[in-house]
Amino acid sequence: MSQPVQLIVKSKKKKLKLTIDLNASVLDLKTKLQPLTEIPPSLQKIIYKGKVLSDADSLVSSGLKNKAKLTLVGSRTQDVISASSYVAPSSASLSKKRDEEKKAKEKVKNLELQKKYWSCRDRHQPIIKKGLPQNAMKAVKDQNDPLPKSIHSIYDPNGDEVRLSFHLDEQELWIATPSGVQKMLFTRIRDVTSCPIYEHEEYHIVALHLGSTEADHHYLYYVPAQYCKAIKYMISGNLNFPMLRHRSKAPTTKEGEKESK
Repeated sequence: MSQPVQLIVKSKKKKLKLTIDLNASVLDLKTKLQPLTEIPPSLQKIIYKGKVLSDADSLVSSGLKNKAKLTLVGSRTQDVISASSYVAPSSASLSKKRDEEKKAKEKVKNLELQKKYWSCRDRHQPIIKKGLPQNAMKAVKDQNDPLPKSIHSIYDPNGDEVRLSFHLDEQELWIATPSGVQKMLFTRIRDVTSCPIYEHEEYHIVALHLGSTEADHHYLYYVPAQYCKAIKYMISGNLNFPMLRHRSKAPTTKEGEKESK
């Protein structure tokens, strides 16, 4: 005698309702569920009250009643194929991936360093790689000192060691090179900027701005940091800067006495 009932089957967060005869087998139920779930009967498990039902048993012998709630567990054929075809990466490919990730991180780090430090940029690397000049002057970071008589043992853009001296009367910067002395008028220098050298921040790269573009800059390398501000103020003509070696004479009265400030 036919006993049609409605069953509620939960499968992957979905609730399926279907009508079937209680005299049908569990396999019949699985066959009826296949088009609804795309899971073939052989990959289905029907669970009722915590028990996995056997294919050969009838629904009525399994204790099912109208509105009974079942759970379907199983995988679609394509999911099984995808899982079985997965190949774990080899140690060589894992090593290659780690190397690529390391290179990517280094590239990001280099870009960040290039933004912060001129010395990390390609155009300055040939000079920076020469290292600190053999007789380089003692350098101190985060300090401003008076200009000495001259600043020696620094590199010019050609990588030659040069000596700087400042001549206030002539309003000139003298750069003594192995081949001679280059004299540069203060008025020719539009600005002076500097940047610490990476991992040697007590020394700076100093840029003398001779034009409006970076190509017009005259660079000096391994300049002691404590003199950079005094160099800028000397060349700019701001003689009130306390760190300057040279001091302008105070104007005098007709009697020859210095005027009080």
